[in-house]
Amino acid sequence: MLTPKQYIINRKVIIMQSGVSQLDVAKKMGITRVGFYKALTGRTKNPKMHQRICDALDVTKEVF
Repeated sequence: MLTPKQYIINRKVIIMQSGVSQLDVAKKMGITRVGFYKALTGRTKNPKMHQRICDALDVTKEVF
């Protein structure tokens, strides 16, 4: 089982592998960099936000 910190690291790796920056993903989603960071680190528990990130990165929720 992964720790919360490991989940965050995995998410950042997925973003880096996609070849875009966190700011690029945030802009694509139409949210601020801070809002994206909160969602990325689990401070935002909104499942719709997580789905929007997955859609922006073209990955499934299971991967992300």
